[in-house]
Amino acid sequence: MPDINKMSGNTAQVSPSGKPVEGDLGWRGNFYKTAAPGLIMGMTLGDLTKLLAENGEDVPVRYWPKVAFAGTLSLLTTPVRRVEDALLGRRVAEQRVEKPLFIIGHWR
Repeated sequence: MPDINKMSGNTAQVSPSGKPVEGDLGWRGNFYKTAAPGLIMGMTLGDLTKLLAENGEDVPVRYWPKVAFAGTLSLLTTPVRRVEDALLGRRVAEQRVEKPLFIIGHWR
């Protein structure tokens, strides 16, 4: 019988009983944890620079690829934010929000 874990691309460690080893995410999970988009994606270059200036020495080496990717992406998001602010900034600032405001859903 073929090993379904190998067929699906799941490389998480499996115990002799067939249960996944706790804490092992497999190659895909480890990639997403260290290099995939996260909270810092979409930041402007200025915001990312400020964040790294305040906390840079505390970033573990395993997360440097994520920071590098975020830095590259910020080169694109920074000019787009400037255009967005120029086109919509005044309209957004003039909006009134009645109390109470409940935001339900994804944090972003």
